[in-house]
Amino acid sequence: MKNIWNLILSNKIRILLIAAIIVIVFMVLLTKRNHGDRHTHEYVYQSQEKQQSLAQNQTNLDIIPDNRPSDYEYARLSERVYINDIQLGEIINIKGKEWQVVKTKIGGNGYFGALYENKLTKQLVLAHRGTQSIQNIFDDLLSVIFNQLSSQQRAAYDFTQEAVDKTHKNNFHLSITGHSLGTFLAELSAYWCHDKFSYYDINAVTFESPGSRDLIEAKMQSNLVDFRIKPERLDVVQYLSSPNIINTWRPHIGTVYKIYPIIEDSCQFEWLCRMSWNIKDLHSISNIVKYFEDPKESPVLMEDWPSSLSNVAFLQDNSFLIDYKIHYKQNTKMNVNKQIFLKHFNIGMQKFLVEFFDLHKLLLAQEDKRNLFLSFLRNNGIQDSLIDLVSSYQIDDYRNNIKRITITSNKDIHSWRKELSSALAQYPNLKKMLLQSLKVSEGNAIIPMTIRSELMLPVNFLERPDHINEINSALKDNEGIQIIVLRGIGGAGKSTLAKYYGKFKTDIATSVFEVKAETKDTLINSFHTLAYEMANTKELKEELESIQKIQDSEIKEKQLLSFIKSGLRERTNWLLIYDNVENLSEIKNLFPDDAEQWGNGKIIITTRDANIQNAEYIKLGAIMPIEELGDDQKLTLFSKILYNTTLDKLTVDQKEKTANFLKDIPPFPLDISIAAYYIKNEHLSYEEYLERILKYGEDFEVLQGDIIPKMINYEKTRYGIISSSLEKFVNDDQVFKEFLSIISLLGAEDIPKKLLEYDNNIIKMDQFLHNMRKHGLIMSESMPHENDKSYLSTFSIHRSTQDIILRYLMIKMKKLEIEKVMTVAEGYHKKNLSANCLAESKFIPHLKVASANIKRINLSQKTEKNYLTSLNFWIGYGHYKCTNDFKIANTYLEQAYNVPEARFFFMTDVLTNWVEVLCSTYVLLNESDKALKCAEDVLTLCEKNKNSQSTVAKIFN
Repeated sequence: MKNIWNLILSNKIRILLIAAIIVIVFMVLLTKRNHGDRHTHEYVYQSQEKQQSLAQNQTNLDIIPDNRPSDYEYARLSERVYINDIQLGEIINIKGKEWQVVKTKIGGNGYFGALYENKLTKQLVLAHRGTQSIQNIFDDLLSVIFNQLSSQQRAAYDFTQEAVDKTHKNNFHLSITGHSLGTFLAELSAYWCHDKFSYYDINAVTFESPGSRDLIEAKMQSNLVDFRIKPERLDVVQYLSSPNIINTWRPHIGTVYKIYPIIEDSCQFEWLCRMSWNIKDLHSISNIVKYFEDPKESPVLMEDWPSSLSNVAFLQDNSFLIDYKIHYKQNTKMNVNKQIFLKHFNIGMQKFLVEFFDLHKLLLAQEDKRNLFLSFLRNNGIQDSLIDLVSSYQIDDYRNNIKRITITSNKDIHSWRKELSSALAQYPNLKKMLLQSLKVSEGNAIIPMTIRSELMLPVNFLERPDHINEINSALKDNEGIQIIVLRGIGGAGKSTLAKYYGKFKTDIATSVFEVKAETKDTLINSFHTLAYEMANTKELKEELESIQKIQDSEIKEKQLLSFIKSGLRERTNWLLIYDNVENLSEIKNLFPDDAEQWGNGKIIITTRDANIQNAEYIKLGAIMPIEELGDDQKLTLFSKILYNTTLDKLTVDQKEKTANFLKDIPPFPLDISIAAYYIKNEHLSYEEYLERILKYGEDFEVLQGDIIPKMINYEKTRYGIISSSLEKFVNDDQVFKEFLSIISLLGAEDIPKKLLEYDNNIIKMDQFLHNMRKHGLIMSESMPHENDKSYLSTFSIHRSTQDIILRYLMIKMKKLEIEKVMTVAEGYHKKNLSANCLAESKFIPHLKVASANIKRINLSQKTEKNYLTSLNFWIGYGHYKCTNDFKIANTYLEQAYNVPEARFFFMTDVLTNWVEVLCSTYVLLNESDKALKCAEDVLTLCEKNKNSQSTVAKIFN
């Protein structure tokens, strides 16, 4: 029995069991000491303020004042959550700063958390409480030691989500803190903010963490493969005392500093002190608060820290000492008052600091150029205080490509961070001035080289990270000229994506300019504007003026182009957005295709033209289709505009009703935005909006076109886009009108191209389809396979495009070539029946759609019945002949035959043929009574049609 016991308790199992016992005993003792002491603080009680209005829920790429609390404030707020009588509305005064308790949460196994608010600095701090009871210790063991999901983790997750929601709603900044187990939950919360809640400006400051790095890394590797942040770049600061049983459980995440808590009392139990390295004093949050209140020694940056339970000193002193010597690595050279890692700034400031330093580090490094640069800033209205701030830092790579900021001014790093961010946030236009690309001329003058178009974006637009990442990937190289084409139907969001990329991806190009490229004339006009922006010296201005005076337009164009090329060569990694290209061949000579002439740069083309794939200098892989929105994307954009909220905030009923409504709206950003804004402005219900579309047609389109596009930076509604495109190539071409009539009445998908080859119109069909591609009206095409002659060559248009074409023909053209449509459809139908049943089976759905569309046209009752009768017969005959579905064939044939008024419209021999087929279906379905009655009708018809004498015999044979 003794041997079994020794075996069970061998090696690390024995260590774990003994460690657990020690932890439990120690924590109970520590709880009484750690949190029984309270500082004498003044607490004032006040009612909770009402929540403020909802702000936009999106990643903030702008610079905001960095008013995050001091480390002393974080320590005090971490300490306060241990007090059992904490109340909502309570005010905690910390060196003159008032923090109000605005939310608390109680969860399983003794979880407790508090959310503090400072209205003056617009800060929220979420504090998780650490170990305080036996229940907490169970969670400690479950979470930290055995890596299991605990009740406290579940509660902390929910509370973090609530805190993020309040942050977005009030447009505040959120940070997280905690002590002991509370730090473990705080570090997880920082991870959840990135992975689950899309809040990326989160930061955490924790005290005496047991470590969470390996756990979070495992989560990130499984969930965040393509995510923007890596584990080592999380904005987490940890303060640890000497290595002890708590802070050496697991590896640590973030930036680790060693601190020296103030220890006043002697140890009560010498044996326990020896085994826990005086942990009850060093781990105490009260002693940590005292340290930060008046630190005698500065924190020391740690490059490594002992970890893992196997190194616990009270069991294996020698192994711990070995591990201690290997992993206890201080960096005493790093001045924590003057140096900090870049990740400890908000996202907007990180981008600014890197861009500014990369742009101007050479100017700042040399004394003479530095003075020129500072004078340039001063002469452009930048205040001396801001000049001192931006010119007094450097960036270097510390370890693992982690960037470090070092300041050279007499300020401490935290004050410098706050002052610089506040100054830039107060005057956002200064950011543009400071991020100009500059060069020193031969005459020792600073010349701005940065050119940036305004790039106006809609107030509410849909962020499409997958597309942005794809653009990023296509334009990642800095050598040569990189090109990507955003192709899609009008209103799909191509221009918005290009402008968003150019506006916010400022690290990829020092100069970004948008040119209007619809035609050669609009592009040349844009080039004149670009040239004016490039003329930043007296000599260049004079050169440009001489070009403007040239009378010969061809020579003037060549000189202007030469000026543009020279200006771009001087600027490294420019980005040109060629917006709305209609004919690339027309502007070929004005398009950068040679880096030696134009310099290294990037180009984004937006176009509706599917024919662009045939351009010799556009690689097939460089074309990125911008297609319709998915269901969640539609809901997200619509909710953003109409409800001014995010999708997750809608009720189930709102989501369901909105999703059903959006099924009737074309699934593109333009159409979703127009619908949302119109409903919002006119206070309409979904049903009222749809009624206006159906009832008022063109008048409603005109009204929307007058009101809405100004709000979304778009000149036309979808009807306006498509109708203007049609006008450009249809004009008075009768065959094109016939083609449009055909595709507007049939199904929108898989329209057979052979349908348009009637009357030997093959060349006209090619011209028509070319123009449809050019204007982005064809969504997709399929080509026949060489080894499969039954496979049809087809094209598809969007259902909304088809609907607008039909309205355009009825409203603008005043005529729908319906008679021609029926003649062509009948000819195609008959040809299929005799030669290609597969083609007929694919054509039948088109005939069914035509039946529905004919009912939308203002036809006389008699004419409509005649057309529907023909379509029903063709559908029935198609099923009878090609699908062998005699039941469905019989249904459609009966519908055709049971229209008495229609019988007089058709020739007797045609009608006889119809009845013959109908009778045959009765026979095949074993419906003898109906077959006999049908035969009688045939006899009657045969008396009128001598050519049909054999019909009865055919039926009864």
